[in-house]
Amino acid sequence: MSATPGIDVTLFRALHLATRQVTAGVEQRLQDAAGVSLPEYEILSALATSPLQRARPREIGEMLAWEKSRTSHQITRMEKRGLLKRVDCDADMRGTWVTLTTVGARAVRAAQPAYVSAVAAQLSHMVSVDERTSLAQQLVAIGRAAGPATCLNEVAALEASLDSSPAAL
Repeated sequence: MSATPGIDVTLFRALHLATRQVTAGVEQRLQDAAGVSLPEYEILSALATSPLQRARPREIGEMLAWEKSRTSHQITRMEKRGLLKRVDCDADMRGTWVTLTTVGARAVRAAQPAYVSAVAAQLSHMVSVDERTSLAQQLVAIGRAAGPATCLNEVAALEASLDSSPAAL
């Protein structure tokens, strides 16, 4: 008896494959335009748009659904490159903030148009705006309902983006 994957397994595999392929294209454009990786861009972008351009390492890990060690290693690598720095938290003497540096702010400004352009180049020619909007709505709903609650802030931001301007995706 041979097992055949059900539609859920096929959907997951197709979603994962599409994500890897699109990510590779976006990653290359970010490297070419600003010399940053996609994970670096995600962190820099989150810091650039957060109050006082800072976040706790735990918050960054939750945003990216990363384990504590991966987040810490990524922050350390970015700190060595001068993109961000750790700053002691006055309210919690054991805690730290991760903040943008001038170099990091410059990198995110250089990377942002490349990111938007790369995402559009990877997705806009494949299906209509209405189909992309519908797919985005479905994926956000899956994100809200699936797995750990670590990315709920990102889900809420995506929902707000859909509510404000479906064509902005």
